Amino acid sequence: MIFLSLPITFVSLIWFLTIRQFRELAKAKFQVIAELEKSFEIKPFELEWNYYKIRNLRKFGLSQIEMLLPFTIFLCGFAHIVCTLIVVINIL
Repeated sequence: MIFLSLPITFVSLIWFLTIRQFRELAKAKFQVIAELEKSFEIKPFELEWNYYKIRNLRKFGLSQIEMLLPFTIFLCGFAHIVCTLIVVINIL
């Protein structure tokens, strides 16, 4: 069963890192938009963000929630690998 845990753990780690990378990319894009918007008479993205902050009651952002699944899968896979190795070492 450890042969299943290794790729699952690896894929979930890559999944987690990819989501984190896209999150950072999105932050950078919105910083650029904010800089460009300074020269606009009307600031639609700033208005959108202000409306969002007023109505947003969540404690976690979407990217934080979607990062939870691969992180949980990674922990389960890693725990399975460790437990399997402990059992194998105790048998020897």
